[in-house]
Amino acid sequence: MKFVKKLIAPALALALLLTFTGCMADPAVKTPSPGSVVVPGGTSSPSPSAAPIPFAEREMRIALCTGPATVNDRSYNAACYEGVLNFIISRNLIDTVSPLQESTGNPEEAVRFLQSIVADYDVFVCVGPAFQKLADVAGANPEKFFILMDATSQTEASNLACVSFATEQCGFFAGIAAAMETVTGRVAVVSGLPSDANIRYYYGFRSGVAYTNGNFGTTAEVIDLPEYAGTSADGVALGGNFTGNAADQSLAYAMAQSLISQNCDVLFVAADAAGAGAYSAAAEHEGVWIIGSESDQFSYGSASDGRNLVLTSVTKELAVEAEALLTSIASGTFQSETGSHQLNAADNALGYVSADDHQQLKEKTLKVLSDAYPMMRDGTIVPGAGPQ
Repeated sequence: MKFVKKLIAPALALALLLTFTGCMADPAVKTPSPGSVVVPGGTSSPSPSAAPIPFAEREMRIALCTGPATVNDRSYNAACYEGVLNFIISRNLIDTVSPLQESTGNPEEAVRFLQSIVADYDVFVCVGPAFQKLADVAGANPEKFFILMDATSQTEASNLACVSFATEQCGFFAGIAAAMETVTGRVAVVSGLPSDANIRYYYGFRSGVAYTNGNFGTTAEVIDLPEYAGTSADGVALGGNFTGNAADQSLAYAMAQSLISQNCDVLFVAADAAGAGAYSAAAEHEGVWIIGSESDQFSYGSASDGRNLVLTSVTKELAVEAEALLTSIASGTFQSETGSHQLNAADNALGYVSADDHQQLKEKTLKVLSDAYPMMRDGTIVPGAGPQ
């Protein structure tokens, strides 16, 4: 089970981020241009003639590449950035990182974006499905390293590692929590793009609600709004509630308001940076709760009336995996991985927040979740992951 980790490194990473960039203080701030230094150490501008790998004693120039959302998204981009910062701290700040944004989210544009900056960095940590075609760039630049976080590559490359997660398992835990905690009996998912991860979240959530209804006497109903129904990349109707945009908070706000008007009182928010809009909508209605995603969202749940909106969060170990892969590059033990294996509960790579001061679940809910976790690990419980 995922417990909140009270480590020094994330706090120090945040302090460094605030001190040297100010990004987290202003979500609208533009990310630095290629080559700018976010964390002190090494040179202030990258040099294409740097010494050959491995990086045992020299600076690693890291590009943290995001799609439409930035490292301020409180979601997977922020979690991956934390992992990069933790790696840099572990190496006594000899490395540098530049957060860079490819704003279109189009895979073809993402390839062109990477090609334009590939000479300037040693390692590219790319986040999300917008970079699914990065193997084309990786194959053409064998002296560089590429990490694709929270997505899979369409093709292989010897200098590319992909990290993806069985998010249907996270969605299942969220579905249990929603079904156990709802008062109105109506719950919903607020999703962003109909990406593979978000589709898995949605169907895993439905599975968790069905499991709880079938085994614990709950009668929760998952509410979908036809006007927000999703469609997969291959044209399959998904249902659910998808904004279709990873960064537009106004869309998520409007969707959440519509769901609340349908008497939904628990919203599972897996909507990337757009999800902040759903938090704003929930804050306007007493008795409406949020289940967060990607990382511990409790600190983002404070409402103006003093209450906290977040029941719990389902989590993926994005920061841990990003740091581990960077460490393998530095130590010369890096291995290519296409992402064919999705990290899951059996890998201790995902779960839910159960620490007393970061969740507000009833004891019975915590017990149901705790009992379900080992059954998820051993394969007794296999949540749905798509419309099939």
